[in-house]
Amino acid sequence: QQQQQQQQPEQRQETPPPQQHAVYTIRVPPGVRPGGAFVVEHLGVHYQITASDPPREDGAVECWLPAPPGHQPAQPEVEIQVCQAGACRRAGSEAVLLEIEELGAGLLCLSVSAADGCLGACDEAPNAIVVRRGTEVLQSRLDKVEKTAALVAAATGATPNLDDPALRQRLKEARQVRARQQAREEKRWNGAMQGLAEQVAASADESKRLDLLLELAELEEAAGQWEAALEHRRELQAASPDEPHEIMDLATTLGKMGRVREIDELQRLAERALSDPDDKELLEHASRHIADCRVDAARSASVGAAQEVERPIDGYALWRLASATPVSRHSALYRFSSEDRTRGTPLGKSAGAELRHVTWHLTMLARVGPNAEGPLPWVERDYTPVSTWMDWEKGRCDILIKTYRPGVATGWLRELPLGSAVHLSQPMQTLDVPSLVPDSSALDEASLGHSGVLLLLAGTGIAVAASVLRHADPASCFRPPGRSRRPAAPPLKSPVRLIYACRRDDVLMAPEIAKWCSAGVGRARLQRCVLAVSPPAEGQ
Repeated sequence: QQQQQQQQPEQRQETPPPQQHAVYTIRVPPGVRPGGAFVVEHLGVHYQITASDPPREDGAVECWLPAPPGHQPAQPEVEIQVCQAGACRRAGSEAVLLEIEELGAGLLCLSVSAADGCLGACDEAPNAIVVRRGTEVLQSRLDKVEKTAALVAAATGATPNLDDPALRQRLKEARQVRARQQAREEKRWNGAMQGLAEQVAASADESKRLDLLLELAELEEAAGQWEAALEHRRELQAASPDEPHEIMDLATTLGKMGRVREIDELQRLAERALSDPDDKELLEHASRHIADCRVDAARSASVGAAQEVERPIDGYALWRLASATPVSRHSALYRFSSEDRTRGTPLGKSAGAELRHVTWHLTMLARVGPNAEGPLPWVERDYTPVSTWMDWEKGRCDILIKTYRPGVATGWLRELPLGSAVHLSQPMQTLDVPSLVPDSSALDEASLGHSGVLLLLAGTGIAVAASVLRHADPASCFRPPGRSRRPAAPPLKSPVRLIYACRRDDVLMAPEIAKWCSAGVGRARLQRCVLAVSPPAEGQ
């Protein structure tokens, strides 16, 4: 048989191309009840079709059937693009995208995608644009499922069905989860916890409630709210008294709080819960973890007794306000200093531990007390420093901040005494350089650079110009630690132009702009600068 197979020529079967399908509107025959079945003949084949339940007003039903040969699928007439930039992502725009995809499922006239870049309405996030025949219409504040459904209806003429309570709840929960995930990634703990305690209290499903309670305890611990985290850890451990991971998590929290005696009780509890010989390895692992927590607790208790210690907040370091220098009628330069070694570094690292050139920003916690942004006593604000990465490495940071009236965070900062403690986050990447996009890992080599760069900036946004231009100067661009005195090859070689808009009573960084304009080639240099000055605000 093997010889016969070797002598026969190889038979190859060609894979037929996939058959095109199309949506057909079919009238339901008289007498067929909603949800009932009937048979139709299409292209010589019989198909069983299910009538709509509830029935449509026109007495028809839409279904997918094979298209005739030569059929050309219809192109979408309307496109909805959902913004995925920072403010919109924090407001749950990933879930908005999923909502539109689900609510618009089956509508051939509709195409849904993520927008290319920021849509510019950050104060009204989340946002989307509707594109029809080349015309773009901005849709803002898509903060409820009903608004998303109204957007789909206005764009397509087809009203999504929101009568299913399970669908509404699923979409609502998806939006909440996405917003929390984004806030956790950015270590914005107040935003991540917003509304979470209410969700825990309202959950009727005990398993889901415990999952939410665990997430709440983790967030509270990361934010330094140890008492609240301990209360919720105890509740979780009581719900699963023999679960070793709950015992170890509780020990971790007690270790931070210096509760040595209670940790000893957890060791005895673990020994009772894991008394089975098959649990020997797990008991050894739990015992090692509890012993480490006991050491942490003893250290925390001794330090706490000796001095008042600021509780650590995950992702943040402790800084002090060193000076506040007014630079215009509305803005001031705030200088912060720190000896906290947990402050991190702006120097980006790629997968191969190579230096990655990026612009960077940070988050400040403004301790304003109770607020509408979450349950924690602070609000979180992002800033781009005007000082260099070398200043940061030495424990110095300068931030240009405009005072808004009323402004929750800036009003607090304006009244803050010198020497006061301020939490600043570890530096976070804003844009890759020289591509100037958030993530250039998917770009090919030809797309990394540009023939030219145009910066459109306003007000305190001029700080971004400093952040970008430093990557064009060998004296200020990133270089590996230990070689800070050697000149480096700057990654940004494209000519940079600037259009800067400001009010006449709030012109910022004018000396720096003049310096950039007069700098030589190969330095932090502006090829051209347009200053667009508007009058002061009315009454000022």
